[in-house]
Amino acid sequence: MTGFWASVGALLPPIGVGLVFWLVMRWILRADRAEREALARMDAADGSDPAPPGEPSRSGPGTGPGRDSSAGDAQASGTAQETS
Repeated sequence: MTGFWASVGALLPPIGVGLVFWLVMRWILRADRAEREALARMDAADGSDPAPPGEPSRSGPGTGPGRDSSAGDAQASGTAQETS
């Protein structure tokens, strides 16, 4: 019977670490989901379309009404615009 309790005692630390890991990952994923939902609500309230994955948002500073968005695109891509 002492062999059984020794085995249980040997399994408790990995199970505990696995449980802590699961809880931390669950907390991170829930926080990320809540942040994405909040950003989607903010975008919906602003009336702006969210940027596709991997692209910067177009609703930042300098992209409001009356602004030339092509100048920001040229700077972001690293190319210079020629003016005549």
